[in-house]
Amino acid sequence: MTDDKRHALMHAHLRAQDQADEYNVLASMADSPEEAAAYERMEWTLREQADELYAMATEPVPTHEDGDEPTVAVDGDTLMAVFDNRGVPDSQRKRKWTVRGGRIKETRKIGFLFHHTRVAKVVKGELVSAGFGASAQLVRQYEERIAAGDRSPMVEGMQGFGNEHPDITPEQWSRAHALAHRYKDQSYHAITAKNSVLYVNQRFERRTWHGDGANDDYLGHAYDSDLRYDTFDPDEVFLDIATLKDIGDDEGHPLTQLSCHCCWTNKPHDPGKLYVEFLLDRVAPALRLQYDLDFKTNGGRSLREVLAGD
Repeated sequence: MTDDKRHALMHAHLRAQDQADEYNVLASMADSPEEAAAYERMEWTLREQADELYAMATEPVPTHEDGDEPTVAVDGDTLMAVFDNRGVPDSQRKRKWTVRGGRIKETRKIGFLFHHTRVAKVVKGELVSAGFGASAQLVRQYEERIAAGDRSPMVEGMQGFGNEHPDITPEQWSRAHALAHRYKDQSYHAITAKNSVLYVNQRFERRTWHGDGANDDYLGHAYDSDLRYDTFDPDEVFLDIATLKDIGDDEGHPLTQLSCHCCWTNKPHDPGKLYVEFLLDRVAPALRLQYDLDFKTNGGRSLREVLAGD
C-alpha cells in the first residue's frame, strides 16, 4: 500500500469519526426517544465504517527477507491458549470507546454477536482470505522482547493462560503475542485466531462499535478471516465460545441470545453460511442460546435467508 493511500484511508477514518460525533451530539439534543434512536443508528453505522477504514489504514506493511512471505497467521498450529487483553490499559490502545461527555458506556450483555474480521481480496489474480494478521516484522520484535525478558505493561497484559501447548516454540509464542498486539485496538470483545488462540480483547461490560444496533446488548466475537472461503475447526471454535460463555456467567453477563452481524447491517456474508449452520446446529443447543431466524434490520439479512442462500 502506498503512503498516499494509507493517509487517505486514515483521513476518511477520522472524517467518519467526526461525523459520528456530530450524530452523538444530535442524539443528546433530540426532542423524543425515537429521534434520539434514529441519530444513534446513524452514529453506529459511521463508527463501524470508521473501524473498517482504520483497519485498512493500519494493515501491516509486508516484509520480505530471505524470500519469506509475510506472516498472516499461524495456520496449522493448534496452540489452544487464551490471551487476556483486557488488562492492557487504555493509554496503550489507539481506539477510544467514549460516548457523550467523554465517558465509556458500560452495559450488561445478553448475548453473542458473531462476525468474521475481513472480506477476502484478490492478490495477483488469486483469492486470498484476509484477516488482520500480524506482519513478520512484528513477530520478530516480540520474539526479541520476550527473549530479553521484557515485562512491559504491553507484554504483561497479554500473557497467555489456560492450557498452553507444551511444545510451543518461541516463534509460535511470539506470533501469538504479535496477534494480540494487532487485536488490542479492535472493537470485538473476543477474537478467535487461525492459530486456535482465543483473544479476550475488551472488557465485557464495555460498549464498543462492533455491531451497529447490537452494540449495547451483545458481546462481539469474531473469527479472524473471511468465513465464506476459509475453513475452521468447529471443535476449537466451540471451546472458545463456551469459554466466553463461562466468563460472562462469572461476570454477570447472561449470554443467552445468539445473533450475527449480517442481521444488523448490509453485510450479507458476515459471517458465512457454513459458520451460521455451525452456530445454530451445535453452539446454540449446547450452550442453550436463543435466536430469531427471521430478525433483520438496517438492510441486513436474516439467519433464515443466510441458510437458504449461497
